[in-house]
Amino acid sequence: MSRTESGVARLPFLDGLRGLAALYVLLHHAALAVSPAGLSGVGLAIRFGLRHGHFAVAVFIVLSGFCLMRPVVHEPAGRLRGGLWPYLGRRARRIVPPYYAALGFSWLLIVLVPALGHPPRTWWDRALPVFGGWNAVSHLLLVHNLSVHWFFKIDPPSWSVATEWQIYLLFPALLVVWRRWGITAAVAAGFAIGYGVACLAGPFGNPALRQACPWYVGLFALGMAAAAASRAGERPAVEERSRGRWPTVALCLVALSLAGLALSGRDDREFMAGDPLVGVLTGLLLVRCTRLATSGGAPSGARMGLFRRWRDAGHAIDLRRFRCANRSAQQTLSRTASSFKRPVEPGVACPESSMGVVLFPGGLATPVEDSRRATRPHEPPWEGGSVTTTAPRSPLLRLLEGRWAVGLGAVSYSLYLVHYPLLALADAVLRSRAWSADARLAAQLLVAVPVCLLAAVVFHRLFERPFLADSAGSARRAGIKRGRAVWASEFAD
Repeated sequence: MSRTESGVARLPFLDGLRGLAALYVLLHHAALAVSPAGLSGVGLAIRFGLRHGHFAVAVFIVLSGFCLMRPVVHEPAGRLRGGLWPYLGRRARRIVPPYYAALGFSWLLIVLVPALGHPPRTWWDRALPVFGGWNAVSHLLLVHNLSVHWFFKIDPPSWSVATEWQIYLLFPALLVVWRRWGITAAVAAGFAIGYGVACLAGPFGNPALRQACPWYVGLFALGMAAAAASRAGERPAVEERSRGRWPTVALCLVALSLAGLALSGRDDREFMAGDPLVGVLTGLLLVRCTRLATSGGAPSGARMGLFRRWRDAGHAIDLRRFRCANRSAQQTLSRTASSFKRPVEPGVACPESSMGVVLFPGGLATPVEDSRRATRPHEPPWEGGSVTTTAPRSPLLRLLEGRWAVGLGAVSYSLYLVHYPLLALADAVLRSRAWSADARLAAQLLVAVPVCLLAAVVFHRLFERPFLADSAGSARRAGIKRGRAVWASEFAD
């Protein structure tokens, strides 16, 4: 299992879940591009089954909270790596350049295709006009979700990018609440902030304060809670030091009161009530999958002793398989396999490479000829200082860690940014040919959707991956350096 730049083990199923959510959003918008009028029973059923794309966005928010919180819970002090400003710089580098490129892509497409620049009385109308008023400025500043006049302009799905960016600004404050009073208080504070902003939509006469789904702050906090709970029964040191129940109770009461007040309105009640439910279910899924992934896919999340787990699984550590060339190297491997006093970086070769021994993610030394078997997904990863069994991966993990799901996850942000104007272009072409509603729906799902996926791959390579290369390279360099340090210390003994 590879590691992120912060040193936390990478979990491939996170990319798979993100990719499937992005695919559902794409299918959702492709189906909504066709009006239900004129659809047959099959077409209506397909459109009905793809109507919940909003809840896939809620999954994205929980995933963001989970991914940003994982490095924090592994820090004894529970603080952001490098401090506040480096954190904001990393977030800006990750989010803003592809977002700006997508805005430019939408502007260019509208200029080059005149049919997209005039309201065609379809779902694309809300994206127009793109150049009037403060549309461009508000989008560049990521505040276009604060006014109904800017909300859906240029690239309608981008409202959630602005909401997520604003949540990033609140993340340090949620960490302060977590360090002081615990994760329950942080979740309550997130929902209190979110529902409190939603309650202001009526008094201020600004529906955008509700349409921006500010309760996503609570969903983000649920992702934080899932990250804290996924450490297999280990409470972070910060939570051990947190104190004070009354602030937590007070925050919970405030959150419940504001939620009731927000739900008393007539607008967006489905999302106000449904999003937290989706957030809880997603958080539980993340905890479950993390424990399965870090236990080698075994159904039980209980942590057992190393030799007990191997005994129960019917395995035995047979050092005769290690064809070491000299006795000192064999003793070093024996100590590593029996004590595991320090984690070993995956894929770090033994200094005596002629012996044909490599240390793999499970931490056990295995012959080089078994390297292909040892690096398959069902092999046990190392995380948190424990080695786990080699039980087969669960069906859920096999789905989320599949090559296509993980590949979709890699381009999910690019797909989310560029798919909407491309679907609008496809709809304009299909309408010009006067196709029936069923034919347009089939063309959207079978032709436009693959085109959007291909465009997302190209966009990712051009405008997203260049800003990820430095982080990935530094992570690899850090892993190699840690692996060399482990072997140097072992042979120094």
